[in-house]
Amino acid sequence: MLENIRRLSLMLVLFVVAACTQPVLQEGTPQTFVVRNVTVDSTSFTGVSGREISVPTAQVVADVQGALETALARPGEQTADVLVQLTSVKLTSPGSAAAFGGNSRITAVLSVRDVNTGEVLIPPTQITGFSEFTRVPGVIGAATSPSAGNDYRQTVDGFAASVRNQIYGPASGTASGA
Repeated sequence: MLENIRRLSLMLVLFVVAACTQPVLQEGTPQTFVVRNVTVDSTSFTGVSGREISVPTAQVVADVQGALETALARPGEQTADVLVQLTSVKLTSPGSAAAFGGNSRITAVLSVRDVNTGEVLIPPTQITGFSEFTRVPGVIGAATSPSAGNDYRQTVDGFAASVRNQIYGPASGTASGA
C-alpha cells in the first residue's frame, strides 16, 4: 500500500514538472511563427509495442501527422515547417499498469525551420508525449486500462498536445492558440 502511494506521488510530481516545462524555442526566437507543413518521418521508427495491437507504420505516420496538423493549426501567415522523426510508440499493458502504473508514450525527435530563411527555430530535440490517460499502479490501474485501440488513439492525441506545448508553450490551450 505504501509503495503504491509512493509511486502515485512520484507520478504526480513528474506531471507537475512536465506541465511546467518551457517551450524548446531557441532563445530570442519569437513565438509568432505559424506551421505550414508537418512532416512525419518513420526511418528510425521501431514500431508499436507493449500491447496486442497491430498498427502498420504507414498508419502510425498518418495518425500522428493528422493529430499534429490539427494541434498545430493557427491562423496567419504560415512561416515554419515541422519535422517529427518517430522513434517509438510504447503502450502500457494492463499488467504493466497493475505493477507500475504510468502512461503510454510516443518518442520522437522534433525540429522546426523557418520557411523563408531556412533558419533553425528548434534544433533536433527529443520529445516524449504521453497518453491523455494516466494509470495508477495496482488493480485499479489494470482494471481501468483502456482498450489497446483507445490507448493508441489517446497516446497519439497526447503526443500531439505535447508537441504543441513544446512549440507554442503550455498556455496555447487549443489548436487556435486561445
